Amino acid sequence: MTTYKEFHQYSIEHRDEFWTEQARLVDWKEPFTQVCDYSRPPFAKWFVGGKTNLCYNAVDRHAAKRPNDRALIYVSTETDQEKVYSFAELQREVERMAAIYKGLGVKRGDRILIYMPMIAEATFAILASARIGAIHSVVFGGFASGSLATRIDDAMPVLIVSSDAGMRGGKAVPYKDLLDEAIDLAEYKPAKVLMVDRGIDKGFNKVEGRDVDYATLRAQHMDAQVPCEWMESSEPSYILYTSGTTGKPKGVQRDTGGYAVALASSMKHIYCGGEGETYFSTSDIGWVVGHSYIIYGPLIAGMATVMYEGTPLRPDPGIWWQIVEKYKVNVMFSAPTAARVLKKQDPAYMHKYDLSSLKHIFMAGEPLDETTHEWFMKELQKPVIDNYWQTETGWPMLAALPGVEKTRIKLGSPSFPVYGYDLRIFREDGSECEANEKGIAAVVPPLPPGCLSTVWGQDDRFVSTYFTLFKEPLVYSSFDWAIRDDEGYFTILGRTDDVINVAGHRLGTREIEEAIQIHSAIAEVAVVGVEDKLKGQMPLAFAVVKDPARVATPELAKALEKEVMATVDGSLGAIARPARVHFVTGLPKTRSGKMLRRSLQALAEGRDVGDLPTIEDASTLEQIKRVLELTQPLRAVHHTRQGNLAVFLSRRSGSGRWGRVLECLPDKELDDCERMIYETVAAVDMGSNSFRLQVGRVVDDQIYPLDSLKEPVRLASGLTADKRLDLDSQGRALETLRCFGERLRGLDQGAVRAVATNTLRVAKNAAEFLPLAEEALGFPIEIIAGREEARLIYLGASHSLPAAAHRRLVVDIGGGSTEFIIGKRHRPQLMESLYMGCVSYTLRFFPDGKVDRKRLRAAKVSAAKEVELISHDYKRIGWKEAVGSSGTARAIADVLELNQLNPGGRFGITREGLDTFCDLLVDAGSAEALDLQGIKADRMPVLAGGTAIMSAVFAELGIETMSYADGALRLGVLYDLLGRYHHHDMRDSTVKQFRRRYQVEVDQSERVEATAHSALIQLAEGTPATADLQFLSWAARLHEIGISVAHSAYHKHGAYILTYADMPGFSKRDQARLAMLVLAHRGTLDKLGALPAVDSVWRLVFCLRLAVLLHRTRDDRALPAWRVRATTGGYQLVLPAGWLKENPWTAAALSEEAAVWREIGRDYAVKSRTARRSA
Repeated sequence: MTTYKEFHQYSIEHRDEFWTEQARLVDWKEPFTQVCDYSRPPFAKWFVGGKTNLCYNAVDRHAAKRPNDRALIYVSTETDQEKVYSFAELQREVERMAAIYKGLGVKRGDRILIYMPMIAEATFAILASARIGAIHSVVFGGFASGSLATRIDDAMPVLIVSSDAGMRGGKAVPYKDLLDEAIDLAEYKPAKVLMVDRGIDKGFNKVEGRDVDYATLRAQHMDAQVPCEWMESSEPSYILYTSGTTGKPKGVQRDTGGYAVALASSMKHIYCGGEGETYFSTSDIGWVVGHSYIIYGPLIAGMATVMYEGTPLRPDPGIWWQIVEKYKVNVMFSAPTAARVLKKQDPAYMHKYDLSSLKHIFMAGEPLDETTHEWFMKELQKPVIDNYWQTETGWPMLAALPGVEKTRIKLGSPSFPVYGYDLRIFREDGSECEANEKGIAAVVPPLPPGCLSTVWGQDDRFVSTYFTLFKEPLVYSSFDWAIRDDEGYFTILGRTDDVINVAGHRLGTREIEEAIQIHSAIAEVAVVGVEDKLKGQMPLAFAVVKDPARVATPELAKALEKEVMATVDGSLGAIARPARVHFVTGLPKTRSGKMLRRSLQALAEGRDVGDLPTIEDASTLEQIKRVLELTQPLRAVHHTRQGNLAVFLSRRSGSGRWGRVLECLPDKELDDCERMIYETVAAVDMGSNSFRLQVGRVVDDQIYPLDSLKEPVRLASGLTADKRLDLDSQGRALETLRCFGERLRGLDQGAVRAVATNTLRVAKNAAEFLPLAEEALGFPIEIIAGREEARLIYLGASHSLPAAAHRRLVVDIGGGSTEFIIGKRHRPQLMESLYMGCVSYTLRFFPDGKVDRKRLRAAKVSAAKEVELISHDYKRIGWKEAVGSSGTARAIADVLELNQLNPGGRFGITREGLDTFCDLLVDAGSAEALDLQGIKADRMPVLAGGTAIMSAVFAELGIETMSYADGALRLGVLYDLLGRYHHHDMRDSTVKQFRRRYQVEVDQSERVEATAHSALIQLAEGTPATADLQFLSWAARLHEIGISVAHSAYHKHGAYILTYADMPGFSKRDQARLAMLVLAHRGTLDKLGALPAVDSVWRLVFCLRLAVLLHRTRDDRALPAWRVRATTGGYQLVLPAGWLKENPWTAAALSEEAAVWREIGRDYAVKSRTARRSA
């Protein structure tokens, strides 16, 4: 019998002979003439001249011999569906899909992007692409629109295949909504989108002329016969994107013949799977494991493959083992994270089922720690074999080979290099490591068959990313630390960027995690490095305990933390002891189980974690963020001293510059400062009908009501014919605001947000009234735009409703306007505000309170005409549930329910009940004369107008029933306020969206932002106001927004956009202030004559103009040491004399700038350190 060592050695020393033998496992249309062409290192071509087809090898050849044998077993615990396809049935479905592709114009070599959940049609889509010679690019279904857009732009697919929605953990994932957003963001637009409608998202958007229905086209091709395209071995089969350090994903390009041979050989030598057996991989088709060992590998070997949609815990933790028993699974493939999840459950679920068919379980995706490895083998009584490989390699690099020789399984080790991989461990100087010496795992090329052939469209990136670890020797870098013991077993210690340098000692995070998991109380742990003034870096650990009772109190948690640290001391020594061990309920992972360590690192360093489209449970990051906020002093990536201030800066990824200012704190507070978190927050809603105050207590990410006040001010009734607020209505408003102000006394300014709506939007004397109102309340008041009001209403309503995956329509009938919002979960998708409200319509159609049929009909017709303007767009998108969130909706619902006017005693508002109520209102002649239960006195005067509008909304939008939500504008304001202090400020998201939409150059805007902030900090007396820092940041990020219109006078175009665009999160006052700064950043200053003569406002203008001027070169050259200070009549800028001489154009521009400031009566002096000469 051949030993592993002999087998591997033969594959390296007799490469061509070895791979010729393996190639016999694949059917070839034409034989290859050369095994490996390595004439252009590091590029390798395998089986040159040979022609084959992946789909033929996976489906056709088995369908011809064993047509009725099982091929695809589809199981969804999310939708409670199971279906088994034979090889013959699978071939027919694949040919139907292939015929659809061809009918849509897809040709050999075209790209097809597949963005689908784990459904059988995804298998058909992948195999049909291979069948016709198209290049498929499967994108993981959890990716958000931005990530998906970058992949669309890179692959440029002629066709995208998708579905309405996927399901995960009982929740719907809106694939089509995300896809539509991605296509909108992408520069490249696909010709067609093929939609598989699962019936989960019944109202998904269908784009006419682009979107086509799979079921309809499938019915047209039931008898289709589509032959296989025979592909030259080195032709690309697919592109699979993996993360890139530059922010742009790398398109891993896989060949055809080499990939088929690698998979076929791996099924024989590693996985030991044969014809007629069953293979169950718990991965996802969006990942490389899903490509290789759900779709291609098992089918090429003639096995049945299980495709599973669901989690390991639903409906219970025994579901996987139930599948193993039912379908007699022989080989299983999963991830260490899944094993750790199951480890927390009762092992009885595992022992409940007959697992006798199971020969091996293989693990990959991340390192398998010893304790989990040992537990899994002990409980299953089966060999658990760890694999190590990467998206780039496509199949294992390290693994035991039970099909060659049954070797001992070493806990925590993925065993030995797989045949074909000349895998070694190197020191950082390029020399090879000895046994038991840590180094970088790398492969001496050529890479074996099946590995990436290049990066899609970027041969140079293929070389620069993977083959530049050393000048000599030329190797493929895995970017992983590894160690090899005396017996040749490899252990992966973590990424080369997952290294903590503690006082000169380099420690892998994996080593520390292994040490922590020795403690019996720890179920799972992740370690990252944080800066330490003394030691450079220190480990920081986040651990999940098996029994939450162990950390139920701070005292218990502290005691366990000490035990864990002692465990690390005993295993690795005190040098590896974590600075802290934080106990959390979960760790952030992707849906495939990969730990999001970089996100943990970002949180530990106080940085933004960025977009995480694949995260399984975002709440884990929120919990960790709160733990850090509450238990650690503010920790910064970097800080510089500016007088008595510490300025905390973050470095932009891949850049040598320190960029965005995070915090500015007095120097003396550095060591003991903690972030401020408000325990009590309040919102004031100055509606056109009622003023409302809501006070809430903040607990984690939820708000619990403490107090509320409501006064029927009827502000809209005080609008005169020329749109001015009369004195009576102003008096009522001010009196109410003084009352609210008394209740708010003692709250910090940042804990209160007051908003005014439609009446103050239209009142011509609003600017005169607002200062009086702010004085009465004691807090600033924002007049918000109609769509911003709609956004906040939806935010409040969604937080007060049960979680749901479907679209909701929220209708809020206010005093002067009515808002319509369609959205999902907490995200609005379509928002409108119409100028009709219960107060304005009552005054217009029922001024004396009398109601008759003619008046009511006139009010309904008027409202219907307003709703008609938006009805087409709203009906096109659709919704599953209609919700009313206003006082009008609540009043009508109460009347219908209490008086049993709804048919069948139904709750909420029904069309029949509403019609009956209208009849009763007409019969009574007025709201006051109604003899019905549930009508409150303060609602009586405006009930007729609100009812007319509600009737028109029902009729025009085709609503049959409407439920009611207690949360509305005031609750939305509270959650928006909470978001701002939990670093989810909607305004930041809006600025980010505008910067992308108007194609602002990010690098330049960040240069300007950093310099403007530095100037403001120098000029401020003490800590700059947070609002000033925010507006300066936003203005810097958007100062070039107008270039998208025209370069000439672009600052004016930018100011116009910012003044009149809908900007979610911004009040009208916010927008005006931002537009003013953008207008002021260049040109003369006399155009700012209406600007308040307030130093803080002019200071922002000065800082922005200075930053723009200093960065006119638009590059990353470092600025000289410069200083600014405020003078009695203006500003003084000090620069080195030598630099001014070396940069005469900038010096001249500074001189011109000084003249501009003098024209408006402000001094501006530019001085050199030596000459001290005024400009």
